[in-house]
Amino acid sequence: MTLDELSAHFGRIAHEMEATASQVVEDAIKDTLVAAEMLSSGVYTTADLRELGHPYAKRDPRPPQDAAIINRQTGRFQRSWKPKRLSAFHAQVINDSPEAEFLAKKEGTARMIARPLVERVEEQVKPIYERRAAAALKALFEE
Repeated sequence: MTLDELSAHFGRIAHEMEATASQVVEDAIKDTLVAAEMLSSGVYTTADLRELGHPYAKRDPRPPQDAAIINRQTGRFQRSWKPKRLSAFHAQVINDSPEAEFLAKKEGTARMIARPLVERVEEQVKPIYERRAAAALKALFEE
């Protein structure tokens, strides 16, 4: 193999790696959006929560379900998950609703317990992403 052929070969591998990584990230975005939207679709209404004595209150916390599940009230929070592509290799999924600011606080708020939605989404998506990334890299080097 000549130097030019070797250079072209590595150029093709680099292009394939970037395309593969981009696809893995795209799949991770989709998985993250699905997980975030599902965890944002709890079934307790405002009236239900009032009747239950505000179970997410810090004064007497007794959530009726995993505290990471956010109950769907108006649907705005659930609809506000958006992908933000930073590069071929990096992306974020953000929620731009007004509720997101206080629901994302790691310690909760002065009145509400912490809602570990982001952590739960990561727990669900990270193993899938890691398996896909490993399989994609393996496939690239087996060709």
